[in-house]
Amino acid sequence: MTSQSGEHYLQHQYLAQALDPIHVGTGEFRLGRVDNTIVREAGTNLPKIPGSSLAGVTRAYAAMVFGKYRWKDRSNRERSCAGKGGPRGESHCGQPDCRVCTTFGFSIDKYSFQGLAQFSDARILLFPVYSAAGPVWMTCPEALESAGCKAGARPWHEWNAALSGGGEERILVLGTTLPDPVNLGWLYLRQLGGTERPPSPAEWKLSVGGQEVKLGETPGLRPVLDRLVLVSNERFCGIVDDQLEVRTSVSISPETGAAEEGALFTAEAVPRGTFLVFQVTCLQPKYFRVPCRDGGDGRQIKYNHEPAIPADIAGNVNSGLRMIEFLGIGGVNTRGMGRLRVWPV
Repeated sequence: MTSQSGEHYLQHQYLAQALDPIHVGTGEFRLGRVDNTIVREAGTNLPKIPGSSLAGVTRAYAAMVFGKYRWKDRSNRERSCAGKGGPRGESHCGQPDCRVCTTFGFSIDKYSFQGLAQFSDARILLFPVYSAAGPVWMTCPEALESAGCKAGARPWHEWNAALSGGGEERILVLGTTLPDPVNLGWLYLRQLGGTERPPSPAEWKLSVGGQEVKLGETPGLRPVLDRLVLVSNERFCGIVDDQLEVRTSVSISPETGAAEEGALFTAEAVPRGTFLVFQVTCLQPKYFRVPCRDGGDGRQIKYNHEPAIPADIAGNVNSGLRMIEFLGIGGVNTRGMGRLRVWPV
């Protein structure tokens, strides 16, 4: 996790690993290769986890951690600071000392508060592909550049031009434990010629502002970096789309114990072993006031009778993010999907 701090905000960048296939669906059922499709970026068609999905599950799990998932107020009224809080948000407490409502926001009738944690979409950084040499992870210059990964003296867009230029697609084997050449699933690409190479993947740094962290120092990531290849931006999109996991499911009849007729469906998912990056920006609480129901100007956000700071908001977010490793994100959680490890938090 890297961070950048300023007078008005504190920004964290997180690295996440899919421990199970991840299915964040579009909510649509359509004819095509699969019935239930996953959310994708409009420009690249690459799968992603929307920031709204990350924020929603993080809020729910943070509410569990802080005892605000199901609780009763002084008037014995049942409340829940998780979710949207009912049709008009009436279940949210909306208090300036609530670690859930102030961090993720609330809307109670005409009183609303946007929340102090802003989530970006989680984008793919490293994607697993099978090969004759065993599992291989691939990435592309655009994914590395958008994650703030330093390329050394030669910028990433020049590496992309080298991989896709000359009328033939090329591949660059970066891992130290991979043979040369290596296939990516059904696809075989020739190795990029020349002796110039980017810095070793173990030396790559994710950065936000002036703070950096080496990918090779992230727990459990070094073996993945030793089996890494670089492909062009255009080829990366095509391989990812081809190598997504497709899960077939069916409803079972309780009477016959067999499959229900017409109940077979397929769903696509981001495969286990995929690494993604996303950012969370925590705003400065001193610039915000929680609206009062009595029509007042609002009350300052305080925790433990002290003014809250951006690090408090980040701590609230981290409390929820830790739980995704065990409780999951997206759909089909009861059928072996959804666990996402976020570290370090």
